[in-house]
Amino acid sequence: MKSKLTTLLAICVALAIGMLDTAPAEAASTKKPVAKRKAKPVKKVENRVEVQDSDNLLLQSSAVLVQDQSSGDILFEKNSGAVLPIASITKLMTAMVVLDAQLSLTESLSIGHEDVDTLKGTRSRLKVGAQLSREDMLLLALMASENRAASALSRHYPGGAAAFIEAMNHKAAAIGLKDTQFSDPTGLTAANVSSARDLTKMVAAASHYPLIRELSTTSERTM
Repeated sequence: MKSKLTTLLAICVALAIGMLDTAPAEAASTKKPVAKRKAKPVKKVENRVEVQDSDNLLLQSSAVLVQDQSSGDILFEKNSGAVLPIASITKLMTAMVVLDAQLSLTESLSIGHEDVDTLKGTRSRLKVGAQLSREDMLLLALMASENRAASALSRHYPGGAAAFIEAMNHKAAAIGLKDTQFSDPTGLTAANVSSARDLTKMVAAASHYPLIRELSTTSERTM
C-alpha cells in the first residue's frame, strides 16, 4: 500500500511541473538523471521547513510543494500558491468524479468523434468507434494518460460532458481546493489550473480510492 501511494505522489509531482502533456511513462523515459544534494534547512516554523538555497535541489519546476503524507508536515515548498496549468494530473479528478457517481464499471463505452483532440492534435491508440468497459477507460486514462478515454468517460456521465465538468469543480470545492478550476476532463486545455498547495490535497483525496491506487500504478496491461 505504501509503495503505491508513493508512486501516485511521484506521478503528481512530475505532472505538477505544468510542462507534461504526454503519458507519465513516456515522460519518464526521456528524463535525464539529476545529481541529488541535500538542502540546508535553516529554521522550522510550525510544520514548515524553510530551505536556505533551493538551487541545491536542482529543481526545474517553478512551483513545488513536498509534503509528508503521514504527518502532513511540509518538507519543502517554492511558489506553492502559484496558479498554473496542471496538464494530465487533471485525470485524477476525472477518475474521482467517475467513481463518485457509482456507475457500472463493466458498462461498454465508445470512443466518438467528440473525443478526438482538436486542440493540440495529440495521438491516440483508441480509434473512433472503439468500445471498452468503463473500468478499462479509467485504466487507460490513469496508466497511459489516454485523452480520448478521459473524454469518453465524461461524455458517458449522467448529463453529459457539461455536467461532468460541473461535478469536477464541485468536487474540487468539496475537498478544499481554492486555487483550482477545471474546464475539461483531460488536461489538454491550459484553463485547467491549480497550485502545488492544492495538488497535495487532490492527491491525498485520490489516494483514498482503492481503484485509483491500483490503476494509476499498473505498469502493464494487454487488451
